[in-house]
Amino acid sequence: MGNEFPSGTYRLVVGMHPTVPAIIEELVKADDAVVLVADVDPVSVREDVHVIRGDPTSQATLRKARPAGAQHALVAAANDGDVLIMAVLLREQAPDLPISALSNSGPVSEALRAIGVNQTVSVDELVAHTLAKSLESPHAGDLLL
Repeated sequence: MGNEFPSGTYRLVVGMHPTVPAIIEELVKADDAVVLVADVDPVSVREDVHVIRGDPTSQATLRKARPAGAQHALVAAANDGDVLIMAVLLREQAPDLPISALSNSGPVSEALRAIGVNQTVSVDELVAHTLAKSLESPHAGDLLL
């Protein structure tokens, strides 16, 4: 099992959302080392991903992920409140860490940008824009997909 912390650069994924396994899969395909902080059974995650099992809204759990050493962090959870908490804690522990966040709504995305999250994606807005563009212009929709 991938229980050793990665040497060198790594991507930090904090929290669990239904899209996280696919995101991790893409990161690993790109040969990125990945550290996942989530309350999940490590057996359910690819063995080449280092899992820190615990509450990702806990400072102590996040500290184990060594966020200051990460190349980039992604914050994702089913609950936008948890996304905000994790982003604030990451910003406190690693002020210069580039952070991206996945949220469920546009207003939360705006709040995340206000606290210094570099990139936010609202799942609802992304789906809505993609489908609207697909209806307007099928070729543009294909490109976005």
